[in-house]
Amino acid sequence: MNSAKRSSVRVGRVSALLTGGLLIASMLPIGFGAVVLAAGVSVTPADASVSADTSLSGSTPLAGPALTENIAGDLGNGSIVLGLSNASFVFDTASGSILPSGCTGRGASVTGVTATSVTADISGTSIAACTFTFVGLRVRAAVGAAAGVTASITASGTATNLPTGGYGTLTEVAGAAATMTFTTQPAGAAVNGTTTVAGGEVWTTQPAVTAKDQFDQNAAGNVTFSIKTGTGTSGATLTCGGSGANGTTFTLSSGAVTASSCRIDRIGTGYIILASSPGQTAAIPQSNPFSVVAGSATGLVFTASPASTTTTNLGTIRVAMVDAGGNTVTTAPAAATTIALSLNSGSLFSCSPGTSQVIAASSTTPSATFSGCTTAVGTGRVLTATASGGLSATKTTTFNVTSGAASKVVFTVQPAAAVSNGSTSVTGGVVWATQPSVALQDSGSNVVTSDNSSTITLTITPATPTSGGPGAVSCTTNPKSAVAGVATFSGCTIGKTGVGYKIRATSSLGYAVDSYAFTVVAGAASKLAFTSQPSGSSANTAFAIQPVVVVQDAGGNTITTGTGSTATIALSLGTNTTGGILTCTTSSSRTAVVGIATFSGCKIDRAGTYTLVASATGLSTATSNSFVVTAPAAAITLTKSASVITWGGGIVLTIQFGANGANKAFVLESARDGVTWTPIANLITNAFGSATLSYRPASNLYYRARFTGTPDLTAGDSNTTRTVVRQIALLRPTNSGLIKTISRNTSITFTTTVRPARPELVPATVRFVLYRRIGLSWTFVTQRDVVSSFGLASTTFKFSTAGSWYVRSRANPTPDNANSFWSRLERYSVR
Repeated sequence: MNSAKRSSVRVGRVSALLTGGLLIASMLPIGFGAVVLAAGVSVTPADASVSADTSLSGSTPLAGPALTENIAGDLGNGSIVLGLSNASFVFDTASGSILPSGCTGRGASVTGVTATSVTADISGTSIAACTFTFVGLRVRAAVGAAAGVTASITASGTATNLPTGGYGTLTEVAGAAATMTFTTQPAGAAVNGTTTVAGGEVWTTQPAVTAKDQFDQNAAGNVTFSIKTGTGTSGATLTCGGSGANGTTFTLSSGAVTASSCRIDRIGTGYIILASSPGQTAAIPQSNPFSVVAGSATGLVFTASPASTTTTNLGTIRVAMVDAGGNTVTTAPAAATTIALSLNSGSLFSCSPGTSQVIAASSTTPSATFSGCTTAVGTGRVLTATASGGLSATKTTTFNVTSGAASKVVFTVQPAAAVSNGSTSVTGGVVWATQPSVALQDSGSNVVTSDNSSTITLTITPATPTSGGPGAVSCTTNPKSAVAGVATFSGCTIGKTGVGYKIRATSSLGYAVDSYAFTVVAGAASKLAFTSQPSGSSANTAFAIQPVVVVQDAGGNTITTGTGSTATIALSLGTNTTGGILTCTTSSSRTAVVGIATFSGCKIDRAGTYTLVASATGLSTATSNSFVVTAPAAAITLTKSASVITWGGGIVLTIQFGANGANKAFVLESARDGVTWTPIANLITNAFGSATLSYRPASNLYYRARFTGTPDLTAGDSNTTRTVVRQIALLRPTNSGLIKTISRNTSITFTTTVRPARPELVPATVRFVLYRRIGLSWTFVTQRDVVSSFGLASTTFKFSTAGSWYVRSRANPTPDNANSFWSRLERYSVR
């Protein structure tokens, strides 16, 4: 059946299908939805809106159009030519392709793109229905075309069953503003800049602009109004009733826009308003200049207000009137205005002569100054200023008034019930029966009961006690906060013995006082303490600092006499993360001498983090500081017996560990690239820390020893070493060193056997060379490189010329092995 008949059969089949199941779809009007059916081919249109700006630069991409077969072959092979229904649009000649999808066996390509047409060819056959989609087509508006113009994408060509309509509609839309003009000046600004408006008040005349694109069509988009930099007063803010920042953005309607509710807060001269639009190609228009002056008073502001203070005198307070923009009004009010102050704390506030002032209409300074204002001590104070005439009130920030009357601190209860003659004594480390109490007082010795924030700190008075070492005072809470001006302490004690102790109380306000003197005496033996802390070391090495343990009373004083001074003190491990064992030179148990037990030669056999615990009968135990015992770093040396060997030979690898290397298990590894390592043997060093391995490698390898560590030796790797394995290449046939005579034109197949020939190694390439003797010299004739297969490589030489010849071969180097030696010469005499 020829192609024409095949096409007619397909069309008939489609017609039958349309009649049976698709007839309803074919009855839909053109443009209904996104699909148009014709002869079994539907079209997905490429509708687009095209900006007038694309006539000068740029273009708009099209999505499609696309043609879809209902049944394979509904769209016959041939050309498709897309066109435009009028000259308002043109194609971009540098873009476009057509892609078939959903089928195999059919091809499509764009063969030409001009300003007015796109030509594509379809060829081939497929058993599945195809979709042909135009990709990357771009259009632009024709120069001079106006917004609102439309054009249809048309189709023609030789492809059979090609739909003729519904390929898309192009609609031109207005471009960006090319010109923009103020049609109404902001605030009615005049050219000479004499116009003035009030700060913060909405202008009676709002700015309006018109915007046109390059073809004098009404431009679309937004217009944003702003203050020109460098005009007016720095920091001024323009506020309007539109969208965006400060509401200064408005939408163009028919190429025009009028702002609303615009105003500027700060006074200044020479303000200029700018109007800008996204994509604008012309200069940004500027308004006429105008000035912003202070307007009528609308509210109040504190120009001088109280801050937190330690005096009840609040100083000078000043209130001014401001306009809607927050600018201070310097002109007299229209009528007499009463400004009054009030405090949020109620009636505990007064000024001299009073808290209310009248600002006359004729006043040249329309502000109120209040002096002699006082209030009581308190927190969270806020002043409010109000005014008659409808002005909005204002408040100060929160401030506090605190008492400043405190001038000293005193002990109202002496520590340890100390008395003036210093005869009181207490036991070291035992909480005093009488705890100190300290008060903040004013110059009249009255407790400052309003003080609930100052702190009192207790310390030992310098230069006391008069004998013995200085102690340290310890309390449950120290420093202590005052409550109603008094700090009462608890749990206070001094540990060290001494005569003439005094306690100094210092307040956070800087005042201090010393207590009466008292004595601290030693108590009974009660606990142990480390006076020399053990230091870390290496495993099985004595600590650099050996532990010393003493017997103490509750205050930490060493007991030098009595039964406690000769207590038997034992050391043991407290924290023991790795099961280490503690040993000392003589014993881990020592008898104290005058309350002191000194240990020597103490060490732990393995690495870890440890503490020591000292114990004795009847005494509280002591735990040392934490310390670390480390394992020495592994020092491993690897040597080889040879750097280069021939396949079949072996090497001896020798591994030597340094300190603590005896009886250590490790892994010997190899790698072809020095990166990816593979174990080849698990070994254990002997008593001298050494081990050897005899090994027959098949390829070039790097070697190293890897040690994972033990409690007395950290993990580590040896150095890396390498041995190269040279290949063996045997040439056959061989003449065993003799010269073989052959006739001309004799062909001989030479085979070279290469070893190693393992499947995991790269096959070797064998080089065969042929030489002929000319005169007294051997002259190179040819060479052949043959990749071996299963370790064999063969080639045939035909000896067509009489004379003396020889053949030899060699296995060339591979990534895994070095080259072999050249084989012996196989000589031939050709006659």
